[in-house]
Amino acid sequence: MKYKNIIFDFGNVLSVFDTDQLLKKCTPYYDEKMKEAIFYDWEALDKGMISYEDYIGKALSLADQKDEDAIHLFFSQWYLMLDDIEEMQQWVYELKKGGYHLYILSNAPVIFEEYAYTYSFTDLFDGAVYSGSIQLSKPDKAIYYYLLDKYQLKAEECFFIDDKSCNVEAAKECGIEAMVYHQNLDDIKKAVLG
Repeated sequence: MKYKNIIFDFGNVLSVFDTDQLLKKCTPYYDEKMKEAIFYDWEALDKGMISYEDYIGKALSLADQKDEDAIHLFFSQWYLMLDDIEEMQQWVYELKKGGYHLYILSNAPVIFEEYAYTYSFTDLFDGAVYSGSIQLSKPDKAIYYYLLDKYQLKAEECFFIDDKSCNVEAAKECGIEAMVYHQNLDDIKKAVLG
């Protein structure tokens, strides 16, 4: 076994994080202005730099008054509505059966971390680090070192999968082998399993 620990990003690796798809599922309607208001600084939310309540307040202040109810509806449920990426989740089951240790390393708001357990496949993971609650986010190398330290992992025994090349490059700079996922699971399997 070349790698003992396989580390997964959540959004667009294990589940789909698509802003338009989420808006369609969580709101009765939306337009470009409302979308811009909702996602005005999602990165700050991921980094835990603003509370959920304050973020919603600012989003409402940027939107038209007629959209208030739809915006509240979105913020009350988006974190429960991510669709599965079935091929990747199937592979997670296979890896678990094969004796691999599995971890999640994700940029996500605190509210998402609080409800991540509702995604049944998360039970298969040995640990998880989400950016919001520790106020560190990818591609800052500190979050990779935080994960390694928290779970006492050796970088050279880890393989990381993310949908963004900047996050993959940062992992490599920390000594963690990594690949970008873009529906190329066969290539990733070859890299991990040899």
